[in-house]
Amino acid sequence: MGRKRNFDEFMRSMKSLLENGEHSDFKITCRGKTWNVHKPILCSQSAYFEAVVRFGGMETSTGVLDLPEEDPEILGYMIQFLYNSDYELPSDKDSGPWWVRPDWRKARKSDMLMWCTGLQLDEPEVKRHIDNLCWIFSPRFMTQLMEAHPRLKEVPRSKVSTVDGATFQPVLDLLTKLFSANKNDIYILDYPPAANSHNAWIHAHLYAIADRYDLPTLKETAAGRFEKSLKSMFSGIEFHEAVGVAFTTTPDTDTTLRQMVAKHIYEEKSIYGWYSQLDACMGEVPGLAHHVCKYEWSLMKGRKMGGKPALQDE
Repeated sequence: MGRKRNFDEFMRSMKSLLENGEHSDFKITCRGKTWNVHKPILCSQSAYFEAVVRFGGMETSTGVLDLPEEDPEILGYMIQFLYNSDYELPSDKDSGPWWVRPDWRKARKSDMLMWCTGLQLDEPEVKRHIDNLCWIFSPRFMTQLMEAHPRLKEVPRSKVSTVDGATFQPVLDLLTKLFSANKNDIYILDYPPAANSHNAWIHAHLYAIADRYDLPTLKETAAGRFEKSLKSMFSGIEFHEAVGVAFTTTPDTDTTLRQMVAKHIYEEKSIYGWYSQLDACMGEVPGLAHHVCKYEWSLMKGRKMGGKPALQDE
């Protein structure tokens, strides 16, 4: 107990160092933003920063490193990680749920038949249509949903509420009603999106910036959070933007995020089938189709050998 208290106090002091800039001996700047940082903290975690501090020429003499090519938001999260051993996104402060969706593994056949008939779509199209409806509208109308259907409050503290058919049917009825009332304004509604809508995009950029500045611990953390974020979002515009980042901001030889994306797309095809956005993404993102095919091949190979898919490069 005492050890944890001491650790918590230490982490608070580290956070205070960054926020207050006390005893700072170096500055990082980016597009008008300045971070007052500390050489020991930077250099102990990154060979890149150690080289800049010791042999950086102007940076060494002025004590200022300007990084105009970086995104200030991403750079801020990177610096936060150096002091806190983690980074906090706005969605982390949101108690949730971020959005509500059906649990397709528990969907009743009778529900699927009704939804398919009502929407005049086949089963994969219905699933994607309903999930898209939930992604767009459930965050905006979460208060109404929670008030109308208290059972949603019984869901554990998960950021995404997945509910079975019996619970989801009245949720779908209310969402459909709200959708019908607002469908003409669907693209101009002044409501915030799901709190986690851009998380995967941020994690992918942090993975890339960690690679550029030789921060292996941040790289590992960002990869883990990227994989989790894929599972908690809908594969709409935000998802495909994150896929583009994952495939274009790191060397082709770095396949960590690429393999995560390939696995996710493969598994999702069993729910949504082959849809137009996926088709476009496959053609536009360099190497995406290759990695998805390679993942499928590894599964086939694993089944023949009675083992798990081997995704390592051969």
